[in-house]
Amino acid sequence: MKLRTAVSQARQHVFQSRIDRWWLTAIVAAGMYVYYVNLGGSSLGTWDEGVYATAARTAVEQGYWLLPHLHWGTEFQPFLEKTPLAIWLEAVSMLLFGTTAFAARIPSATATVLTAALLYVFGRDLFDRISGVGAAMVFLTIPYLYAGMNGGREGGTDMLFVLFGTVMAYFIWRYVSTQDRRPALLYAATAAAVLAVLTKGFAFGAFVLVVAPLIVRHWRRFLTRPTAIAATGGIICIALWPMYTFAVAGPEFIDEILIEQVIGRAGSGSDPNALISGLSYPYLRRAPDSLDPWGYVLPFAIGVWAVRAVRSRMAVEGWQITWLVWWGASVGVLFTFTGDHPWYLIPAYVPMSLIVGYLGGAAVNGARSAQVAVVGALGTVILISARTPRIGVLPDVLANTAGVYPGSSKGLLFAIAVTLLIGAILVASWDQLRSSLFSERWARAGGAVLILVVVMLLVTPPAVGTSNWDRTQAEHGAALDARIPSNAPIYVQSELRSGRPLFALDFYSSAHPLALAGADELRNNETIRYALVNSQMVDTLERPHKVVLTTHYHEGTNAANVSAVIFTSSSTRHAQSVRASTRKSVSDNNGFENQLLDSTL
Repeated sequence: MKLRTAVSQARQHVFQSRIDRWWLTAIVAAGMYVYYVNLGGSSLGTWDEGVYATAARTAVEQGYWLLPHLHWGTEFQPFLEKTPLAIWLEAVSMLLFGTTAFAARIPSATATVLTAALLYVFGRDLFDRISGVGAAMVFLTIPYLYAGMNGGREGGTDMLFVLFGTVMAYFIWRYVSTQDRRPALLYAATAAAVLAVLTKGFAFGAFVLVVAPLIVRHWRRFLTRPTAIAATGGIICIALWPMYTFAVAGPEFIDEILIEQVIGRAGSGSDPNALISGLSYPYLRRAPDSLDPWGYVLPFAIGVWAVRAVRSRMAVEGWQITWLVWWGASVGVLFTFTGDHPWYLIPAYVPMSLIVGYLGGAAVNGARSAQVAVVGALGTVILISARTPRIGVLPDVLANTAGVYPGSSKGLLFAIAVTLLIGAILVASWDQLRSSLFSERWARAGGAVLILVVVMLLVTPPAVGTSNWDRTQAEHGAALDARIPSNAPIYVQSELRSGRPLFALDFYSSAHPLALAGADELRNNETIRYALVNSQMVDTLERPHKVVLTTHYHEGTNAANVSAVIFTSSSTRHAQSVRASTRKSVSDNNGFENQLLDSTL
C-alpha cells in the first residue's frame, strides 16, 4: 500500500499539468528518434560493447548469470573487471529481442532517453519548465553522446551509470532543498545508488562527490532513523554480489576490479598530449571537442547567473547553480587525475545541460542579460565549434590545442554580421514574440512540436562507428556459425590476430570456443576443422578445404584479406577420429567452473 502511494505521488509530481505530459512525450519521442533509429545498423565494436554483449549472450545461452563469463582472448573465464548490472540488462534485452546488436545497445539508448526526461523534471524543479526543456534538448543533442564511444548508441555501462547516478542526486536534492521530507525520497535515492554501484563499481565515487555538498550543508536532516535504514539496506544490497564473487573467485576478483581497474588506471602512465605531466589522458586539451558545441555556451550561462545573483541577491537560485558547477567540476577533476578515457566525463554532461537550459529559460522569460548571452554564445559556436563550417577564427596552434580545427577565414565577417543581426532582432522584439508564441494554448502542442523539430534538425541518427576489424569479425563469425556444429571451436591464425581482441567474433559466432593456431599448425593439424586465416595462406593449404567467405579489412597501416575456411576430411583415419566437439565443466583449485575443449575433436 505504501509503495502504491509513493508511486502515485511520484506520478503526480512528474505530471503536474497537461503541459508536462505534452512536453515529456515530445522529449521521449525526440530521444527515441536520436537513439533508437538504425541502432542495430552496424556490427558490435570489440571495445567495450563487444565485451559486455558477449558476456550477456553467454548468460542467456549458457546460464552464466551471477558471474558473467566470456572468452578473454581464447580462454573462457569469469569477467571480473566490472560489476554485472549492465550485462544483466543486456541479457534480459536479448531474451526479449534476440541476440543482436540492437538488443545489446537498447539498454544504453533507453537510459539516455530516460536521463533526458529526468533532466526536464530536474530543470523544471530547479528553475522552470523552459529551463527543463532546454536541459533535455541539450542532453539529447550532445554529439559525443550520440556518436562517441560508450555513448547512448553503444552497448555499455556509462549511460546506465549516469541515469542511476542522476536519479540519486535528484532525490537527495529534493530531500534537502524542498519541504518534502518523506522517507520515500531517501529510499529512492538509495535504490538508485545501489543500481549505480552495480553498474560501474568504484566509479560511483564521482556521484558521492556530487552530492557531498548537499549532505554536508544539510547534515542534520540525515540524522534520522529512515537515513539509517536506507544506508544499512543499501550497503547490504551492494555487498551481496561482491561477497559471492569473492567466495568463488578469491583474490583474483580484488586484483581485477580494484587493483587493475581503479589503482592501475589511475597510475597507468603519462600521456604525451596531456597539458599536465603525469596525466593518463589529455582531458584538458580535448575538453573543447568533448563538450562541443554546448561547452562553448557554458561560460555565458555561468556569467548570466553571476550577474543576476549579484543584482538581485538570488540566494536560492545562486546555490543551485553553484552546486551544478561543483557537480561538473568535481567529475572533471576526479577523472582528470584518475581516468584514462574520454567517456569518464559523461556524468559532467548532466550539469552542463542543466546550466545551459537555465540560460535558455532566462532568455525566454525576458532577461536581457540572458538574451545578450545567448547571442554571444551562438556567435562563439558559429566561430569556433568543430561542428560548424571551418572559418578559421583561431590561430592554428591554439586551434589544435583546443581540439578545434582551423580552416579558411572566408565567411568570418559574414558569420559575425548574421549573428549580430539575428540577435538584435530577437532581443528588440522578444516581448511581443513571447506573448504570442508562449501562450497557454500554444505552449502544449506547439511546444511539443518545436521540441521534435529542433532535435531532428540538430541531429541525424548516425550508424555506430566500428572498425574494419570489428566488421570482419562480425561477418566471419556469422558465416561460420551458420555452417558449423554447436560448440565446435574456431581457430584464428595467430599471425592474423596480432594482439587484436576477438570479442566481436566471439559474439557473432554464438560464443563458439576460440583458439589460436600458427600457420604450420593450420596446415598440418588435421583435428582443426574451422579457421579464420589470412587469405594469402589459403593457396598454401594442402589439406582439403573450402572457403566460405573472404573479406578485406584495413586498420591504420595494416591491411589484409581474411578468409573463413572449413577443412574437410582427408582420410578414413581422420574421418573416424573427428567427432562432434563437447565441452565439459571441471572445477579448478580456485573454485571456478572452466569450460575446457575436448582434446579429441
